[in-house]
Amino acid sequence: MPATESAEPVGFKRVLYHKWYVDELYDRVVVRPILATSRFLWRIVDAGVVDGIVNATGTLSRAFGFVGSMLQTGAVNTYALILMIGVVLILHGGAEAGRMPVAWWRLAVLRMLPFASTITRRAGDDLVVLRLKYRVRGWNGTRQDPVQDARWALDRIRRALPAVPVVVVGHSMGGRVALHLSTEPDVVGVAALAPWVESDVRQPRPGVAVLLMHGSSDHVTDPRRTDVLARRYAASGVDLRYVKVEGGTHSMLKDASLWHDTVADFVTDVLLGPDRTS
Repeated sequence: MPATESAEPVGFKRVLYHKWYVDELYDRVVVRPILATSRFLWRIVDAGVVDGIVNATGTLSRAFGFVGSMLQTGAVNTYALILMIGVVLILHGGAEAGRMPVAWWRLAVLRMLPFASTITRRAGDDLVVLRLKYRVRGWNGTRQDPVQDARWALDRIRRALPAVPVVVVGHSMGGRVALHLSTEPDVVGVAALAPWVESDVRQPRPGVAVLLMHGSSDHVTDPRRTDVLARRYAASGVDLRYVKVEGGTHSMLKDASLWHDTVADFVTDVLLGPDRTS
């Protein structure tokens, strides 16, 4: 749930409050052109080619975004032919409520691309990196729609790759989902980035590694809740790594390489061992 914010300041204090509008400038100069291009590619490539393949094979009713491979068949089973050590499942953010379908070009979805590519570069062919797109945008109360989708994805991974360990990486609402999945079989690690922390957060299974990462200037999800959770996990003996990004915001644009590299280090350490951590 978004953190409660006080009234927005005015004048020059407003400029300082918005960190010189760096995020807004980035949105106009970088993000919006990317979104425009992505919409075009979605219409031509995703809708015309990928959907056609998925419909033809009849194997998946919901789409995975496969990162780090030229092979995009729409079937997880294809990867069973490749010898790998582990799987990384990447989850994007969303909203407290909403039944609107999610498109691949949504900013929350695109925001996770650099994490996928960084992990792929670091791990090479030893790991399969998968991005899940939820059916709808919202958490939606007791429906917990993104949790349902993520468990569906884990089930498909288990069928295709039995007993292969999985690390789940999630941002914002995806971080909340990742923490829910910390009790799932075969999940050996979860990374919750700027997570939406509520009272329903789970205690991880013994041996599951957890990375909590939050920016101190996040005004969307509350870093204080993450701090409380980190103390709780540490007191209960969870294998925890907690990183506070000073001045970091919800967009993870400030010190972006720190976010990306920290997650890649965590994933490769958990799945491949410390020798593969840069």
